[in-house]
Amino acid sequence: MSRSIAIENLPTGACASAFSAIAEADLARLTSTHGLDLGRFEPIDRNVQHWQTEGGSRVRFAPSHEQPMFDLVLRFSAGATLDGERPGLAALTLYMLDQGTQQRDAAAFAQALEGLGAIMTRTVALEHATITLRGLSAETLRNDALALLMEMLAQPAFDAAALDKLKARLLVAVQSADASLHRRIQTELISQLFADHPYATSLYGTEQAIAEVTPAMLHTFHRRAYSANNLHIGLVGDMSREAAQQIISRLTQALPQGWAAAALPPVAINLPKQSHIDWPGTSNRMALALPIKVSPSDPQHPALLMANEILGSGIDSRLMRELRTRLALTYSVESDLKLLTEGGFMVVSWDVEPAFRDASRERVLQLIRCLIEQGPSAGELQLALNQFAGKLLDSMSDNGQLASGLASHSQQGQPADHLSTYLGKLAELTPDDIRAAARRWLDIDHAVFVSGGPNAAQRPLPEPAVVGH
Repeated sequence: MSRSIAIENLPTGACASAFSAIAEADLARLTSTHGLDLGRFEPIDRNVQHWQTEGGSRVRFAPSHEQPMFDLVLRFSAGATLDGERPGLAALTLYMLDQGTQQRDAAAFAQALEGLGAIMTRTVALEHATITLRGLSAETLRNDALALLMEMLAQPAFDAAALDKLKARLLVAVQSADASLHRRIQTELISQLFADHPYATSLYGTEQAIAEVTPAMLHTFHRRAYSANNLHIGLVGDMSREAAQQIISRLTQALPQGWAAAALPPVAINLPKQSHIDWPGTSNRMALALPIKVSPSDPQHPALLMANEILGSGIDSRLMRELRTRLALTYSVESDLKLLTEGGFMVVSWDVEPAFRDASRERVLQLIRCLIEQGPSAGELQLALNQFAGKLLDSMSDNGQLASGLASHSQQGQPADHLSTYLGKLAELTPDDIRAAARRWLDIDHAVFVSGGPNAAQRPLPEPAVVGH
């Protein structure tokens, strides 16, 4: 069997009907779902409970008794946007926390944590710094692991010698980023989207700024940004609510108190830009971004999420069907939503032969324009909803991902019942809802395009491939 539905040049009404027919055919072939109501989703019932501590920390807790484990996620509003004139300060502060406390050095701290069977991770982002702790829920082991965590958070040493070692490692990371085309494109994209805004801050800083950071600067940053009032917590594990409240109370009381990060300024929408990074190789790496001034708590966020799912998130997306299946231009193409508190973006990424750089960019823009002007078909939306629901249910079955999601939902200002009602809200969406959200938020007129790779004389797109099944 061959799929020969043509989309032609896509600026007219033909594109939606072509994708609609493909989606309807895919749904029809899902024989395992015959007789099921694909538009009805069971709610995610994880018994999520929430409260706020006396120190201002916002907490979301889900009991889980299947395994004798707990997953704790601490999300401080302590990301790179707080760096100010010292890019890299937030990263250095976070990664120095386990490099020695006032009671033990880094080696002794790591040995103590390992002896309890506990695992800790740390991640810095633009808006937050995240610390996770996974451990056994047996009371003695749990309490000892949490005591180590409190020691790290409340009594960091910020030793000068340890700082010098971490600076050297961070400088290697900064220099290696300059040698990576992928990272260079990301940096250029962010710089163009968020020029002169804190979101344009480099996560790991610059060589000069890193060299200037002192232990005193780390102490000052820590006393402010690692305050209990600047913290969102996700906790999932084999414990009662009473035990969870006791754990959180002890933890937050040990932290600095009273400070909270101020709101960031709105992001200004800049003029559309295009740039190319000359780079050796056989292909071009492409990134096309549309600025989006919407927060995850906006009522239209679910519809925008589905628009992204239909456009480029999955093997059955419009981008994959057109650029990979029909035109055989690339092995992989995907779109992703990067939403921040004061404004984010949708980014489409793909690799392509250098001669098709311009033509493939125009085809991607045509696909986005088609979605904006006409929206999806009912079949496309149904297929995307089921794919997204499957991914969400799979992620929420992992306690670590669930705890991270709960902390994220809290920071985003999502309602307390967000997890249990989310799939229901998605199921109520119509093709008109998707089209309205795409029309409101996807701004092609301010698109930013960054490519990297060798230059070549540009050619029109190849003839469509015929794919056999």
